Amino acid sequence: MARTLTVPKPPPVDQPYPTNLPDLRRRVIDAQVRLGRLNRSGIGGSELLLARMNVVLFRISTTQPVRVLLLYVERRGPLMAAGLAYRLFFAIAALLVVGFATVGIVIAGNEALRTISVNALDQSVPGLIDRGQGDGGLLKPQALFDATSGLGWAIVVFTIVMLVTSLGWIAGMRQAMRGLFALRPVAMNPFLLRVRDLGTLALLGAVMLVTTALGVIANNTLDALLLVLRLSAVTQILTQGAGFLLMILLDTLMAAILLGSASAIEMPKPILRRGAILAGFGSTVLRTFSAQILGSVGNNPLLFSFAVILALFVWFFLLSQVYLLATAWCAIASADAQGAAEREHHAKAGSLRQRSRRRLRD
Repeated sequence: MARTLTVPKPPPVDQPYPTNLPDLRRRVIDAQVRLGRLNRSGIGGSELLLARMNVVLFRISTTQPVRVLLLYVERRGPLMAAGLAYRLFFAIAALLVVGFATVGIVIAGNEALRTISVNALDQSVPGLIDRGQGDGGLLKPQALFDATSGLGWAIVVFTIVMLVTSLGWIAGMRQAMRGLFALRPVAMNPFLLRVRDLGTLALLGAVMLVTTALGVIANNTLDALLLVLRLSAVTQILTQGAGFLLMILLDTLMAAILLGSASAIEMPKPILRRGAILAGFGSTVLRTFSAQILGSVGNNPLLFSFAVILALFVWFFLLSQVYLLATAWCAIASADAQGAAEREHHAKAGSLRQRSRRRLRD
């Protein structure tokens, strides 16, 4: 009989998990001890160089940004972000038809309100609206208003599609966030869970409407005030600054709703707030530089025929990654807070035992 050769496998090495900071620090100490032994033994060459590199790399792996990135990759964050981008694209498509049809019915003939609604959509989803300035865009506002003016029963169908796809996106976001925390699915009646997701979706819509209205009021008030004070030279700078701060507020509120309500994850409130601020700031910065990001996709001649759709997918993918990276940061921070609380509890318990022993001795 022919004998098969088996390749010897290296011994398994237990790698500390990114959420386990004590084990990561212990690995740094072990690497330093090994480096010290090599230095004392006089061994040089590649083995000493490798030991020094291990110390540096292990120290870097204890930093919070690296731990967040490692956790995000190990728990398949990019893959989940791609799935969320796919769901969000179809949810936005249905929302676009229903939203423009509703706006066209409610504010028929009011060009100012139409312009406000188009500007709000263009800021929320860059690259979707064709403003006629040579920057591309998937849809022209007037054509969409005309196309949705007489849909009738089709609006009902698109509304159902919008609800189904939007609820699917909320459910996918919850699964992705809980996956980064290594939590099981929510143990709740599916019908009640859908009702809860519907409330979360309504809350997100209300936040967008309120912040958009506040933005319009604030910009108009600021323009009028600067006009009265005759400060037209700084009008554009202040208006852009106010718009940037307002978008940070909107994105932070939306991230707080997703992290706090949609995910159904219990975490300390300070960590939730910082995670929401991190996601909000990242989303606003991403939206600010969206023209350069999406333009790099559209400039490729091989992708020109469907560049806008592909650019929207890229935008939704990057936006989903921002939310999930903020979730990974919350997972790392929550694990650190839990570990610190456990160490403090053990320290207090140890001190109490020592006090009781001293009393017994006395």
